[in-house]
Amino acid sequence: MILYSPSRQLIASAPANQLANVRDRCSAWMLGLGFFFGFFSQCNLLIGGNGDGAAATGGYGYRVGDFLCVLAILLLGVRSLNPRRLVPLTIFSLLVVVLSLLRYIEPTFFDDPRTVILALHYLGYAFGGLYLAIILEQVDARNGFCWGLILGLLSTVPIFVLQDTGYASTLVNLGLIPGYYAVLHLDIGETSRYSGLWGHPNEAGLVAALAAPGAAYLFFAQRRVVPLALAGAALIAIFYYTQSRGGLIAGGGVLAISLLSGRRGRIHILRLLLVGVALAIVVGLLSQIDFISSRFADPGTQGNFTDRLNSILFGLGVVITHPFGMSMTDFASIMAAGTGGVATPHNGFIFFAAIFGWLPLAVLVVALARNLSISSDADALFAIISLGFIFTCMFEQVPGSYPFVFVLCMLVGRAFITTPVGRGLVMPIAQQRSHTPDPSFDSRLSAIKMARL
Repeated sequence: MILYSPSRQLIASAPANQLANVRDRCSAWMLGLGFFFGFFSQCNLLIGGNGDGAAATGGYGYRVGDFLCVLAILLLGVRSLNPRRLVPLTIFSLLVVVLSLLRYIEPTFFDDPRTVILALHYLGYAFGGLYLAIILEQVDARNGFCWGLILGLLSTVPIFVLQDTGYASTLVNLGLIPGYYAVLHLDIGETSRYSGLWGHPNEAGLVAALAAPGAAYLFFAQRRVVPLALAGAALIAIFYYTQSRGGLIAGGGVLAISLLSGRRGRIHILRLLLVGVALAIVVGLLSQIDFISSRFADPGTQGNFTDRLNSILFGLGVVITHPFGMSMTDFASIMAAGTGGVATPHNGFIFFAAIFGWLPLAVLVVALARNLSISSDADALFAIISLGFIFTCMFEQVPGSYPFVFVLCMLVGRAFITTPVGRGLVMPIAQQRSHTPDPSFDSRLSAIKMARL
């Protein structure tokens, strides 16, 4: 005989209430942490350095993203205090050390400060990106991260507006644009090109494109249209100030891909045709906007394409002859001498291989390929981010820009935690001990509530 006394009901309800409180606190923590990482990857303010800022192209100071990375490393260390998680983290650390040593032992490595600064950021961001990849397995962290990307992108638009209206010196003092900024102009016409938080208008446009996967994921997983509209409008606004065709194409391409799949992630022929028609209409409408049509109809476009193709081919030759990489200064010098003045290969993969060597490039390619496999919403987010990264690499040497350094490291970290060795960093400790599937938090909570009935 079971007595259902008030005291017994109170005791039975206590675990459920505690679990609910823990769940709410964890959800809020993951939502906030994901949001801050997403927001400041776009609105990556400059700190210190007397306005010179921090960038792989030179200058002093730090970015907000650097401090978030330090926080992520500390949280990763706390998470790995358990020996069962410490083992996969140690393996990951050894892999990072091996890849780093292959670059650091190069005789002229320390002769170029820019290369040293960039390599040190890769070393630190490798662990920060790993932690972000771990927490983005949680749906609350993914939602916060994606909304952070979108709102961070929107928050950068006023910076371009103020820079255009003559407040550049004030923005430098506030850390909203770097002290080494330069206002460029199109080869034909007097249209100004602004760089905002970054060192070059093309870099600013491609960094903005990194926010597109956030909006694409929210549409893919939750069928939210508002994020797509916000991201699309922000990308067009930033294109107006940067005149970066690559950023608009890469960001728009990611947004368009999210429209191809249905609610179950399947692509149907009818949907493909409808989306194709809709995209054609949108492109037609955008072509009626003067500042867009004039930029893509620029008479210098054909010559620009030829220069880019020649620089890519020459860059490939440089990569083949330098399997262990070289300094950024040497690479730019060789490129300029071999292409008649074009110091960049206009391709992120070529740049990455030229600076760090063949083996790191192979690791990156394998990580991207592994992240393109989709079997869950978390997989979908990283697949979309991977596609966005690939698109941006087709236009510029983006692995030399800090936001892309962090994204690259996060993608490699995510590929690691999907392997049998790295899965222990994500798997709950209780599940590791039992080696049996662990019921979800909501399932355990429902079981407790059912027991009270």
